[in-house]
Amino acid sequence: MSERLRYRPPEDERPLPKVADFRYPYRGYYDEVGICRVRLFGREKLPPVVAVSQLDENRNTSITNMAEYIAAEIAAKHFPARLETREPFVWLEHYAPPEEEDPGLREIWSRVTFDSYTPRLVTIGGVLRTKLGLPRWKYLPTAQVERLIGPEELRGAGGAMSCVQMRVLPPATPEEWKARRDARRKVLAAVRARRHAMQRRALRKPARPP
Repeated sequence: MSERLRYRPPEDERPLPKVADFRYPYRGYYDEVGICRVRLFGREKLPPVVAVSQLDENRNTSITNMAEYIAAEIAAKHFPARLETREPFVWLEHYAPPEEEDPGLREIWSRVTFDSYTPRLVTIGGVLRTKLGLPRWKYLPTAQVERLIGPEELRGAGGAMSCVQMRVLPPATPEEWKARRDARRKVLAAVRARRHAMQRRALRKPARPP
């Protein structure tokens, strides 16, 4: 069939193009040795899609237990301005257990939403960190995942467990760690500023008459 006659869906209905694919080291509950795969997909005017894959080599806290922390860090580094929007991003969680024999369970995708996308300060494992609100998981059929990120990425998802098909990045340099720390500090400063503004508004609000 001629390319001129081939049906092309509207741009908003096409899978989002991939803009980044990297290994992301993260801190678990108590130490820094967590590792996962992160893929970013985006198109102008649409919320970006973040696909986070659990890696078989990860021996730290799982991406499920750290979802609200990893999401806050990724958003602060890659699209901090979107944290002020109603739907900053679409967060996908991916597991591909290598020992699973059931074909229907070899690729498990979930969409994770948060009851608040406003970063907040918490102390965990003796370290001050940022997190989003309470996460909620909803199973996502592979057909819906394919519409979001495309069939090529869906077929290559299983390689996330062995790291064979992903681009392996070298360990973060001191400059990269500094950039991450600076991004985290910006988020913390924004959280403090918002908290102070709310406190000032509460003080200026006149008391109701008895």
